[in-house]
Amino acid sequence: MPGSEFVLFGPAHIMALVFTVLAPVVMAWTVRSRWLGANTRTIIAWAFAVVMLLNEVCLRTWMVTVEGKQWFQILPLHLCDMLVYITVAAVFTRSLALYELAYLWGLAGTLNALLTPELPGMKGFPSPWFIMFFVQHGGILVGALYMTWGLNMRPDTRSILKVFGWCQVYLVVVFTLNYLLGTNYGFIMAKPDTPSVLDLLGPWPLYLLAMQVLGMAQFIFWYLPFAYSDWVGVQPIFGANARPLPGRPLDAQENIWNEIESGRA
Repeated sequence: MPGSEFVLFGPAHIMALVFTVLAPVVMAWTVRSRWLGANTRTIIAWAFAVVMLLNEVCLRTWMVTVEGKQWFQILPLHLCDMLVYITVAAVFTRSLALYELAYLWGLAGTLNALLTPELPGMKGFPSPWFIMFFVQHGGILVGALYMTWGLNMRPDTRSILKVFGWCQVYLVVVFTLNYLLGTNYGFIMAKPDTPSVLDLLGPWPLYLLAMQVLGMAQFIFWYLPFAYSDWVGVQPIFGANARPLPGRPLDAQENIWNEIESGRA
């Protein structure tokens, strides 16, 4: 199925974005209501992992067999490629360090990819690339929002600094690999061929610096709902457990999740 030409914010694009928002809402409701029984959280984690990892296998296979790419061209070194594995691991382990990356990198970076996707040949639904692209990128946001709304995880100011630090590590490591392999992972060596926000940030290498500033601004922006709830002293309806709120110890917040797990909340 070759698929029709991709239309930015056309019907298929809008439906993919709507699904990306609705899926974590349904997942959060399911885990909170224990609709699938006592093992609801585990079932959701496995289902999420199977979908995301199977999509990765299909994507890499397509790139080799259909597009004829070589091994060094299909490494999972784009930020969103790495986030697939980070998000899957975070959903399984509820690791705060992994969640911080999934939430802040996901909303700051992957969201832009969803809004201005780079699709080979700009083919729309139901082309395989369209489906694999939105499963991968949408799935990252689904996982991050599910952990926030369903598992009560949240970032804090330290999260912003830590994730920004990991950005610098990513930039240095992937720049070096790009230089050695002649690749363009992370669009560090050149801008993507399709229109994107990078077109507004100046030529290379200035746009790399602008990306740092824009990234930090977005990290702060996506932290603001939690900062506001802390400031007014009102516990949000989501993201309560991962950090202690003023006047409420972390172990007391963790009891909320235990009650959810046991069916008492």
